[in-house]
Amino acid sequence: MDGCPDADRGEVVFIGRSNVGKSSLVNMITNRKSLAFTSKRPGKTQQFNYFAVNDKPGREKEVKYGDVLETEKDMDSFYIVDVPGFGYAKVPDKLRRQWSLFLEEYAANR
Repeated sequence: MDGCPDADRGEVVFIGRSNVGKSSLVNMITNRKSLAFTSKRPGKTQQFNYFAVNDKPGREKEVKYGDVLETEKDMDSFYIVDVPGFGYAKVPDKLRRQWSLFLEEYAANR
């Protein structure tokens, strides 16, 4: 799970086929038009994207993953995780297998 943030809070992950609106759902829930990139072409999400929610009220646009803060995080903070879709994405089979293996490990260990 190299590269993922620490599992120090809850996570909500959206899993589904390509081009079903997972990234649009992230944008709708967070009330931000372009937080998660969307496209009409399937397969635009090519990595696991973590979005911190309820993390430092009033500083949402300043605080990014990896920033060191001197105050404690909110107890109700969590991550929304947008993952690559499966199905219609026009990506090489090797990359599709990597996504599948990573998602399997993610589900088993997070």
